[in-house]
Amino acid sequence: HPFNDIWPIKERKDPKFGSITATVPVSSNHLAIGYENGTICVVPLSLALLHLSNLSQYVAHKSSVRVFEKAHHGPVTCLIVHESHQYQYLLSGGQDGAVKIWNLIDGKYIVSFTVHTLPVQSFIDPAEQIETRIKGCVVSVARDNSVALISVDSMSCLFIFPSHPYPLSAIQWRTSEDYLVLGYSDETTYVWQLASGYLDRVLHGKTSKEVLDDDRWPINHVSASIPSISNNNSSKHNVNIRSITSYNEALQMSTLFSHVFTFNIRRVVHDLYARYERTRGQGRTTTTGGLLLGNDLVVPSPTPQQSTSSTSYDAVVPDITTFRPDKDDPLDIMSQPEDDDTNHNHKKRFKDKRNTDLQKRLELVSAIIATSISWNVSEAFENICSRTLTLQKHCCYENINFGLKGANGFLSLLAPLEDEKDAWKISPDMTASRLLSVAHLAKAIIFIAGQEAKSSDLIAGYAMALPAVVGKQYCFPSLSLLSKYWQDPSARSLFSSALNGLPQKEIMSLIVYWEHYLPTSSSPESHGSYMMARATIVLGIMGCDQPQMLDNHVRRYTALSLALLLSDSDLDEPKSHQSDPSHASVARTLASMELLSQGFNTWESYINAAEVLRTMFAYTTDTQPAVSRGAKNAIFQIASMNTPLVIGTLTYDTSNAKKLEDRIQCLRIIGSFIRKKPVILYSHVHRVVESVVKTLDPNIPHLRDKVLSTATTVLHDLVKTYPFVDFSSSAQKLVVGTLEGASVIYDLRTATRSVVLEGHQGSISALGFSPDAKFVATSSLQDQTVRVWYSNLSLFGVLTSSLSQGLSNTNNRNHRYDDGSSIDHRESGSQKAYKVFSFALPHGGITEPYQIMHQVHFEWTSSRCVKLHVRDLVMSFNV
Repeated sequence: HPFNDIWPIKERKDPKFGSITATVPVSSNHLAIGYENGTICVVPLSLALLHLSNLSQYVAHKSSVRVFEKAHHGPVTCLIVHESHQYQYLLSGGQDGAVKIWNLIDGKYIVSFTVHTLPVQSFIDPAEQIETRIKGCVVSVARDNSVALISVDSMSCLFIFPSHPYPLSAIQWRTSEDYLVLGYSDETTYVWQLASGYLDRVLHGKTSKEVLDDDRWPINHVSASIPSISNNNSSKHNVNIRSITSYNEALQMSTLFSHVFTFNIRRVVHDLYARYERTRGQGRTTTTGGLLLGNDLVVPSPTPQQSTSSTSYDAVVPDITTFRPDKDDPLDIMSQPEDDDTNHNHKKRFKDKRNTDLQKRLELVSAIIATSISWNVSEAFENICSRTLTLQKHCCYENINFGLKGANGFLSLLAPLEDEKDAWKISPDMTASRLLSVAHLAKAIIFIAGQEAKSSDLIAGYAMALPAVVGKQYCFPSLSLLSKYWQDPSARSLFSSALNGLPQKEIMSLIVYWEHYLPTSSSPESHGSYMMARATIVLGIMGCDQPQMLDNHVRRYTALSLALLLSDSDLDEPKSHQSDPSHASVARTLASMELLSQGFNTWESYINAAEVLRTMFAYTTDTQPAVSRGAKNAIFQIASMNTPLVIGTLTYDTSNAKKLEDRIQCLRIIGSFIRKKPVILYSHVHRVVESVVKTLDPNIPHLRDKVLSTATTVLHDLVKTYPFVDFSSSAQKLVVGTLEGASVIYDLRTATRSVVLEGHQGSISALGFSPDAKFVATSSLQDQTVRVWYSNLSLFGVLTSSLSQGLSNTNNRNHRYDDGSSIDHRESGSQKAYKVFSFALPHGGITEPYQIMHQVHFEWTSSRCVKLHVRDLVMSFNV
């Protein structure tokens, strides 16, 4: 037996209950286990994971445990959990042919049905969930293929259908026609009348297949190898449990030799975050705001931060603010002792229930961590895990192995290892998968311990210390697998630490390998879109984090590949306009956006930056929320690196884009900048105002009518956000100050500049129209003056402006600003200030844009008196 040489199957029996014969998940945090002596135990997942082979030693005197001793005469063969009217019931089938129902909340036996002569083989949740007669029922199937329909709602057996020589393959529910159809593997179908319980007809061959293939009716497809079939969506649960059995066809007996716990680590972590946040507001807290965990360990109460990422990772794993955790496990909540039913005790009991629920989730995380990490690797990392979760260091669980879940539900499991650390020597994928799980769980633990700022360093330190501890045969984590989840900060940190740990020769080999798959170096026919996208992301991460690793030509090809990935048109198979974009396509688009924005300084010289920006502009209106949010965040990030490029492209397209939709789109992006990133826009507000005003040109009426609403909203946000922009509704004039000391008044009725006010020696900090719009007050904190101007161009202003322009160099007719924009005095007049006032500020003046935006503004108290507010200082000026 070669398999037995690799994986010696040791029969591990519980000393009291014997071998495990059936299992089923209960709620979100418990597991029901049936044994060969007929006993059923319902225990927390953490206990089952760590002590599955000897549970009888740990179940005594635990309020969260249910033990039904010798529930059946002989082995328990199958289990299923059924919820009905807010109660939770456990149905068990045994080798004695009996079906029994137990109340999981109070742990009491309810009723037994002796409906089969041979052992019960499986339970099935009916696919029909509308018909009231069927909704609260469970189907039991025996080894002789007899079928019983048991109503949990009424605690009665509704129907018993006789045995058949061949296994049951399908149950079709034609309840509106009053039929129940049973299909068998020999292509025989029995049609039963539900009202009378009589057999209506028997179908064979082609007719039988046609009836069962009729998709108008709910159907259960039955597999003899699955002991219970439930309608619950297991993909949304934190954990699923499956048993590995060997089946002897001759004896028709199955031997169970292993149990597989499949944990959705990210759901476990987000579930923990959500419950922790809920407990912070409702659970037991100390006087210092900490939370009591474990052995009275006091930890601070931080707040989980909403993810700032805009990527496909967020699309798969929602932010903590929107994540919906599993339902509270009633067995956890009921484990609290009851108090007197007073209002005070009711509130206290509610708080204790919440805290107990969190504590149980921490116990589960503790069990997973205890079986996943290797000890004596990183002292700092291990100390924080052991303190927060009260773990015992150096505890080894020799009966536990690891595995990977692949496509189509297939599993790859490790055979038992002599040394636990040998698991790090198996393959790069195994190392990456295990490190990712550890990183996700550890990040949550470190967060709860109040040391979130250290999480990246602690996790990276553990990953970087592993090679020295494991030895030369250590398999570095797969960069390809980590890049699949690269938007997750934990995966990104592991990617960087793995890259730093690789020898230079291996790094160069990896670059050469992945360069071969770049879209600019190959075609979809030769390598496929999946590999080309993965190559682009792997090299893109390298270019963002450590650009010096990539040669100039590799950077160029990577940059062009990222730009190609952004459009995605050449990497997807043709699809109709009506079809939704695939998840892979969305993920590629999001990845290219984020990598282009994060490494923009690296890629800019190799791409047409303006066209890349325009592609991102278009994505801001995408119907996929993740794509729209990702495009905006990418634009913001690029703007923080090269503001003139982004604002220049936006303002140019706002004024000159051929399509009206593109202009409106740019106006909306400008609005997003004003609301979310006003500081980035601070130095370019006058350019933005100029481009927005141009869209209101009355000489192009169709343009003005279409953009009026959006443009008005943008101008309103500008006035509300920046103290050097103001609007007079009575005069329909807008004034904006510039960094060079000029102020420009626009007439919104004609969409033209009417007056340019020049005279300040520093940037304009604040301005404002008088109530009658006759005057404009402007101030510069740099030259510490307030100037009051006529808002209309006076005759005196025209004469002085003409004189001053005549004395200036006729070749320099435009006033050009630092960002390249200019004001042409031939298009608008300028004049001198009506009055000038000087003032002095205390030391430590306001210089930062954020300070000016929030601490400086004008207030006209009358048409002849204006006040300048600078922090708490108020200065009045009479005009």
